[in-house]
Amino acid sequence: MFELLYGYFTEPRLDDDVFQSNITKSLSSIANMENDPNFVFRKSVFSTLYGNNIRRQPASKESIQQINKDRALEIYKDRFADASDFTFTIVGSFTEEEIKPLLEEYIASLPAKNRQEKAKDLGIQEPAKGVETVVNKGKEQKATVQLAYYGDYAYSEEENMNLDALESILNITLIERLREDESGVYGVGAGASYRKFPKPRYSFSIGFGSAVDKAQPLIASALDEINKIKKNGPTKVDLEKFVIEQKRQLEVQLRENGFWLGHIANSAQNQEDATHILKYMDDLNKVTVESVKAVADKYLKEDRLFRFILMPDQTAAR
Repeated sequence: MFELLYGYFTEPRLDDDVFQSNITKSLSSIANMENDPNFVFRKSVFSTLYGNNIRRQPASKESIQQINKDRALEIYKDRFADASDFTFTIVGSFTEEEIKPLLEEYIASLPAKNRQEKAKDLGIQEPAKGVETVVNKGKEQKATVQLAYYGDYAYSEEENMNLDALESILNITLIERLREDESGVYGVGAGASYRKFPKPRYSFSIGFGSAVDKAQPLIASALDEINKIKKNGPTKVDLEKFVIEQKRQLEVQLRENGFWLGHIANSAQNQEDATHILKYMDDLNKVTVESVKAVADKYLKEDRLFRFILMPDQTAAR
C-alpha cells in the first residue's frame, strides 16, 4: 500500500489506450443519458440552483471531448508535487513502532515544496428564494418530486445533531403518512447535509415518486408533516427512536476501521477534535423536542423551498 502511494506521488503516468477507452465509454454513456428523463431532470435542477456555473454542470459530450490528456497529467503532477500540505490518515491494527519505519521510508521522503495554500470560496451557492420547476420528459406515467431547502448554517456539533434528528424523524413520519396511510408513494426519504467550509451551508431535501395525479396532494401532505414539527415539535416516541438508533449505529461503527478512517479525515478537514465522537452518546441526550422544533423552524422556511417535479411528456398522456 505504501509503495503504491509513493508511486502515485512520484511516478504518475497516463496510458494512451486506457485514457481513450475511458473517453469512449464516457461518450457512450452520455449519449444514452440524454434520452433519460431523470438525467434531463437533474440538469434542470442544477440549472435552477447554479445557473451556468461550470463547476455544477453535469458532463456533456462537448466537455468530455475537450479533455486533454497532457493537461490532465500536468495538473495532477502539480497537485501531487508537494506532500507537505497533505494530511495522511492511516487506521488499522498496528503500533507506532511498527508503522514508523514505513512512514519514514514512503511518506517522509515524498516531494515537498512547503507551499502554503488555502481552499478558495468559489461563491457557489443556491439562490436565497425558492422556486418551482416542472420538467416534462418521458412516457412513463409517473411523477418524481424533490423538495429542497438551502441556506446559511450555524455549524456546531449541537446544531448538526439536531438537524440529523430532524432528518431521521421526518423519514419516520413521511413513510408512515405518504406510504402507509395514503399508499401514495413508491418510496420516500428525507436527507440533511451541512458543511463548515468554505462557508457554513445546509441543505435539506425530501424526495419521492408517485402517480402523476397524486403528486400535488402528496406534496401537500409532506409539507403538512413539516409544519407539524415546526409548530409542535416531534413526538417523544419518534425522538426516542432516533436516539436509540443512533446509539446502536455508533456502537457498531466504533469497531470499524472504515468509520474511523472517514471520521478522522473529516475532523482534520473541519479542524475539529476527532475524539469528540466519544462524547456523542452523552450529547444525544441533549436533543429534545424543543431543540428539534427549533431547527425545523429555522431551516425549513417556506420562502426557501424549492419544488422540483418531473412529469411525463404532455403528449405521452394523450
